[in-house]
Amino acid sequence: GGGTNTANATARYNFHRGGSTAGDVASEPLLSGAAQAEVQSANWRVNRKKVTATQSGLSGGWDLVSMSMKATSVNPSRAEGFAFDGRFRPHAGTYDYSNRTSGQRLAEVLIYDRTLDEEEVAAIEEYLSRKWAVATATASAENALTVQLSSGTSLEMGEFTHLAGLGGEGIVIGDVAPAGLIADFAVDGHISVDGTFTIVPGLVIDVRNAAEAPADSNWVKILDADGFDGADNLSSAVISGEALPKGKKLYVRMRNGGIYVKCATAGSTIVIR
Repeated sequence: GGGTNTANATARYNFHRGGSTAGDVASEPLLSGAAQAEVQSANWRVNRKKVTATQSGLSGGWDLVSMSMKATSVNPSRAEGFAFDGRFRPHAGTYDYSNRTSGQRLAEVLIYDRTLDEEEVAAIEEYLSRKWAVATATASAENALTVQLSSGTSLEMGEFTHLAGLGGEGIVIGDVAPAGLIADFAVDGHISVDGTFTIVPGLVIDVRNAAEAPADSNWVKILDADGFDGADNLSSAVISGEALPKGKKLYVRMRNGGIYVKCATAGSTIVIR
């Protein structure tokens, strides 16, 4: 990606890979600071997740990469800058520029002469993902997917954060805003979110294995997160799933950076001293 655009000096090296080896190592940034400014500030996505191109690299396997120039860009980029043989510098008339090319392989490249909207980008990514069997995160703002993670497993969220349900003992990487949480009293651990967990209005708490719930006094953690949005919405949570033991009620609360549930005796308790 170190091609040189001779027609526009400001667009030289417009797709220059970053890192000390100019991108020979997959994890090095997609772009260096020498890349064209409009290319650096473009909307970049790797496997359907928004990234900062000067900070994020590739996985080392096959990846799906998309870049869309912003409508406010002053200088257009050039396809020739992407495809040009970086060993040759036409503006200087010399060769031996091998440190401007990296070692990635390209299966397919699609280039458009206009800015694509988000729906078009998502449709093209879906096409390429299916064609080349590149596993990517679900690119849907809403779906019916309920995920229950086993201990030691993780789920990396893409740009979109919606899930129909979430539970288990694993780790969610990224922000997530599920419509429901699973409160499974047969599970020893809890979900950890390395990101922000958004509590949506009417969050559904799906009760499972209610007969194994501990005594009234014990709160059970079902989720913790780096941060929470919509904490006030927890009061509107809806209890669903298995019927609770007779005379019991499910209580939900936030405490110590997590969401806890407790299956306790319904009704009021009066303490007299």
